[in-house]
Amino acid sequence: PKRLPPYYDSGDIKRLIVQAERGLPRQSPSVRQRNIALILLMAYGGLRRGEVLGLGVRNLDFNQRLIRVIGKGSKERVIPLSERLLLPLRTLCLGRPAGAPLFEGLAAKTVHRAVVKLSRATGLVVLVIPSCLIRKGLCFP
Repeated sequence: PKRLPPYYDSGDIKRLIVQAERGLPRQSPSVRQRNIALILLMAYGGLRRGEVLGLGVRNLDFNQRLIRVIGKGSKERVIPLSERLLLPLRTLCLGRPAGAPLFEGLAAKTVHRAVVKLSRATGLVVLVIPSCLIRKGLCFP
């Protein structure tokens, strides 16, 4: 039988979120805000790295508290926008036109590096890839 890929448990994810909120040494406030949003979208929203990078401002509906995600095979799904995601995502959207990407100019490699750096800063030992955040489909209040 196939082995399951590594994943973070809920305690690991909470530690990762706390580290993202603290930031890393010599990290600009804008990169810190971006990393918070990345980690929260993957952990709370269950989004894959490619789905996060494909998000645009128009995909977020703050009134109905929904996120429209285009996933594998160009399939669209709608996920609830949790209370925990509201402020970080609103901060990212400030001053951006509706057609703008949420994470403009961000590469998949950069997302991977951000998760690895944050994981190392927390002392997590799990093999670190962004998809580790969504393997168990963890839900947080």
